[in-house]
Amino acid sequence: MTATMLLRLLKNLLRALPLVVGLYLLTLLVRHQGPRLSIDGVAPLAQDWQQWLLLGPMYLVGLIFFGWARRRRKRRELLRAEAAQSALQELNPPGTRERRLRERLEHWRLESQANASGPVFLLLGATGAGKRSLMGEKGRRAPTGDELPHDDLHPGRIGAFSVMAVSSALLTQADPDGKGLWRCLLDELSRSHRHGLGVAGAVLVLNAVHLLRLAPAARDAQALILRARLEELGARFGQGLPVQVIVTHCDRLPGFEPSLLALPAEERDLALAFAHGRNRQNLSGLAERLVRAFAAVQDTIPERLQRETQTAARVQLYGFPRLWRQFGEVLQPYLQTAFFEQPRVAQAHLQSLHCSGHLRFEPGTRAASQRLVRCLQQSRRHGRWRGFLSRGAGGGRWLLVFGAAALVILLATLLGNGYWLQTRQLQWLTEQQVLLEQLPASATGASVTPTLLERLAHFRNLAYPPSGAGLLPGFWLSEYRRLLGQTRSLYQQALLDELLPGVVQSLQHSPLNEPYSERQERLRFYLMLGGQGRFESAAFDDWLLARVRGDLGQSLAPEQREQLQVHARALIPLLATGPVLSVDPQWVERERRQLRSEPQQQRLYARLSTMLASADAEDFSVVAVSGSEGLLSLARRSGEPLNRGVPARFSPKGYEQLRIRLPLLVAEVLKDEDWVMGEGLRLDALTLHNEVSALYAQDYIRHWENFFADLQLVGLDQPESLALRLERLSRADSALFSLLRAAGRETRLEIPEVPQRLVDRARQQVSSLASGFSSEVAKALPATIAAEEHLVNRHFALLQQLTEGSAAGLEALREALAQAAVYLQAREQALAMGLPSPPVDALEQLRRQIDSLPPLLHPLFADIVSVGRQHLHQKTVATVGANLNLQLGPECSRLLAQRYPFDRQAREQLSLADFNRLFAPAGLLQDFQRSHPDVTLLEGKVAAQFRRAEQIRRAFFPAASDVARVDFELSPVSMDESIAQVRLTLDELQLSYAHGPIRPSLFTWPTRALGSQLRMVVTLIDGRTLVRSAEGPWAWFRFMEQGRLVPAPSGEGYWLTLGFEDVEVVLQLRSASLDHPFGRKILSDFRCPST
Repeated sequence: MTATMLLRLLKNLLRALPLVVGLYLLTLLVRHQGPRLSIDGVAPLAQDWQQWLLLGPMYLVGLIFFGWARRRRKRRELLRAEAAQSALQELNPPGTRERRLRERLEHWRLESQANASGPVFLLLGATGAGKRSLMGEKGRRAPTGDELPHDDLHPGRIGAFSVMAVSSALLTQADPDGKGLWRCLLDELSRSHRHGLGVAGAVLVLNAVHLLRLAPAARDAQALILRARLEELGARFGQGLPVQVIVTHCDRLPGFEPSLLALPAEERDLALAFAHGRNRQNLSGLAERLVRAFAAVQDTIPERLQRETQTAARVQLYGFPRLWRQFGEVLQPYLQTAFFEQPRVAQAHLQSLHCSGHLRFEPGTRAASQRLVRCLQQSRRHGRWRGFLSRGAGGGRWLLVFGAAALVILLATLLGNGYWLQTRQLQWLTEQQVLLEQLPASATGASVTPTLLERLAHFRNLAYPPSGAGLLPGFWLSEYRRLLGQTRSLYQQALLDELLPGVVQSLQHSPLNEPYSERQERLRFYLMLGGQGRFESAAFDDWLLARVRGDLGQSLAPEQREQLQVHARALIPLLATGPVLSVDPQWVERERRQLRSEPQQQRLYARLSTMLASADAEDFSVVAVSGSEGLLSLARRSGEPLNRGVPARFSPKGYEQLRIRLPLLVAEVLKDEDWVMGEGLRLDALTLHNEVSALYAQDYIRHWENFFADLQLVGLDQPESLALRLERLSRADSALFSLLRAAGRETRLEIPEVPQRLVDRARQQVSSLASGFSSEVAKALPATIAAEEHLVNRHFALLQQLTEGSAAGLEALREALAQAAVYLQAREQALAMGLPSPPVDALEQLRRQIDSLPPLLHPLFADIVSVGRQHLHQKTVATVGANLNLQLGPECSRLLAQRYPFDRQAREQLSLADFNRLFAPAGLLQDFQRSHPDVTLLEGKVAAQFRRAEQIRRAFFPAASDVARVDFELSPVSMDESIAQVRLTLDELQLSYAHGPIRPSLFTWPTRALGSQLRMVVTLIDGRTLVRSAEGPWAWFRFMEQGRLVPAPSGEGYWLTLGFEDVEVVLQLRSASLDHPFGRKILSDFRCPST
């Protein structure tokens, strides 16, 4: 097929060659002589657009003429072919079946043109396949088949489609006239294509039962005949003619209907679609696709067999999967043979495969099969595109014609345009030369100015014109390329003469407080330009571009800086060719003296750090070790992201790189030291190696200590979720322990034992690298030390012991965290339910475990215990306060509200039973304290009230008595001389005094449970009697408030002074216990505790 297309293309190019040559000569004439044409002083073709405006229509006219001539030639060939066919038909008159076939096709053509029918489809199939039944004509079926005698073609209409059922006699070799009738059918359908009734596709109908019953040889023969018919269809009606395959009578397969009904409703349409491509690839797995259609049914066969009661149905269900696979294995090779692809042979494209049962299951007795309608609709979309390609030959030949013409026009246009571009470029070079001559030459050594940039821009324009010379042969461009080579040499010389002095001036400029690395870099680049050392193009490129953005282009506009960058990049390749300046020895020596002020080991370590930092390795961070889990558990105190941490160079891999690179770098530095830094004091190789290694170890330790010092646990500011966070942290695979284990590995530097022969070889390589002083540089490989003696390993030994081996310390820490989490949860639950606290303080155990950790980890765990205790304290205070307000507060307020002695102005007195119920050792206050031992954590007014309650309990309930009792002694001290006698009576107890001997009396409060009567009678000398009394359970305390109670001068007890008009009586009151209620405001100051 490819060779045929190439021959057709070559034939069209040869036929178009005269036209192409004529158009090309015409183009040259217009482009060369057009500007010289003048009519009455006016040049109509002076401009380019005027020339192309003339050439464009001429090209179009030539293309139209070529297409008209080709179409006229094709029409003549077609007329000659039709005349030859008519003559052949006159020699061989058609038979009865052929005339009937032509008459039926002519009748169908006229009817279709009158009714404006849609696409035409052929319905192919063997005898008994059910083609006519698919068309909805089941009532007209013959007893022996689905075609009437000698009915070779049955056209019909299904919606907007024209369907032709082709007899099976035309598809077999048994009928001697079948092949001729098939050719006649194709010829008539080809003629119908001119009237807009082209074949859009075909539908192949197969009988599943017949396929299984046919012998393998008969199936292969039938498939080969079908393959020949499909190839003829593809050759006549276009490559890739869509074909739909419908397999009928699948319900005759035992078990098909029950298995189909067992599928979901959306999967019962057994239709397989094939991609637009090769049939071989589409049919390679057809059997497996058919088996997978019933895969869901096969999984449920055991359950369905148990539910089925009939033996025959069970046999069919059990054997259907094997029968269906056998059918697929028969159908796949049959279709592979029918749709076999051969090179350069027109093929039909298999678009879909549909499997259905008997047509009695489809609705309607005269309606067409819905499955057939869907097949036609699917093929219609593909048929529209294929029909477009098949027009005129169809359309492929016309595409070749237009492609050849377009190619010729394109070649002519490119050749003409290339000549025009070359002329324009020569004019451009002339203009740039004139502009360059008009500019003044710049002074040597001057800074970069706009005038210099303008000169360099003109030189660059000469060297690199704006556009190429087009697609022209090489011998046309040889002189032009030689001219460009000369202009580029001028541009390079201008860069060296005018731009390089400014670059050298920037190298020799030393700003104040310039970093050491930048100063050394300037010196190295300056010496490189002078021909010393090896020129490093990449490093010099970076430095020069930075200077362009800095001091070298500080007086330029942004656009001019971009131009300067272009010239700087063009200058760098010239500098690598050899020395471009003479070195100033005085400036070099001055720079070297300033550089020697920094120690050599510091310079080498800074350079080594830069090399190790540039390695493609991930830093050690929380995210790198634990992923997203670390974001939920850890944070940085400094606010840095968690994906940043310890640089990768401070790791075992980084140390390995150090051990590999440091000897070579020492050798390189010592080798370059003389030509960069000159002859002077410098360290030997071994000392330099050890000094740099020590600096690396110190930096290693500092980075890891800063990393852990900056870490903190997330959620410490939310203590209510501390238990859950500790539980998450205590898991063996938590982010915290993953980080600690990884840190233990990363802080252990392995120093493998290197065989002596490898050390000797490395010494030889290092020595050969610096051949000038090989005896010293070879010492840059010191003897291997033990891993435990390394400074980093010694510093992090505790961390390594914690995480390596059995990791008993790490497991103890994990258990301590887990127990702390359980302890916090238990304390919270105990507080909520009013239960006692756990006996073991897990937070104290966690604190001791944290104290045993390496000091490196103390900042990470320091706040856990304090936050936990603070949270428990706050939770306890809140819980006790809530219980206090809920349990004790309301009852206490109800009992003491407006009751004496707690309210001195109250008229009603508190009953002794309520007093005992509230303040007794078994009272409400003490019971609350016993059930809530954490009440001692309360502060402020609440704590003060509980302290007063304790004072009341000690004063009124001696020896843990259940009832209030106060024992005291009263004795007279003095009374006025005008008083004859004083008698104090408290129920049955009495004190009497009449200026005689002082006899103390013992009193007990309370004397009665329901109330007491107190009466004091003062008898004056003149016979008058003064009486003062009180009653109730608190009568004695009310009586004392009527007098003045002060401490006795002797310090023992109190003096109670009672006034009766103008006389006074002083009594001494003593208590047997230090805890007594006299002289204290413990009752009046007490208030019910509440938060």
